[in-house]
Amino acid sequence: MKAWLGRAAAATVLGGRQHGRRGLWSRWFRGGGPVPDDAFQGPGELYPRHWRHFPEPWPPVSDSEPAIHKRLRQALDELPATWREVVRGRDIAGRDGGDVARELGITVEQQRTILNQARAALRARLADLLSEQGRR
Repeated sequence: MKAWLGRAAAATVLGGRQHGRRGLWSRWFRGGGPVPDDAFQGPGELYPRHWRHFPEPWPPVSDSEPAIHKRLRQALDELPATWREVVRGRDIAGRDGGDVARELGITVEQQRTILNQARAALRARLADLLSEQGRR
């Protein structure tokens, strides 16, 4: 429902045009949240909204491992520019969400949503690397 509402609001803001800050921002997000909906049990199952299967645990690694830094840099470079700037402002520079939002010309709520989606994307890329290492 939320994804539909977001697309409807974006279409209203665009008014049939294919440009505009809010319209472009809204198209960056895929439908749903940071974790696919099918990862959780549905309403007719024993434990609705609980994990179907827990995510694979990551093997222990050192935070100074070069492969991790390289993968995170690549993943950060692949993010849309605004996502990248939100992550740099919040997680790398440690700045306040309101300051980052003002600097980028977006709302605090948009900044928070972008940060959650960007972190999920970075986490997924890191999980790919760590699951590869765990299989070796």
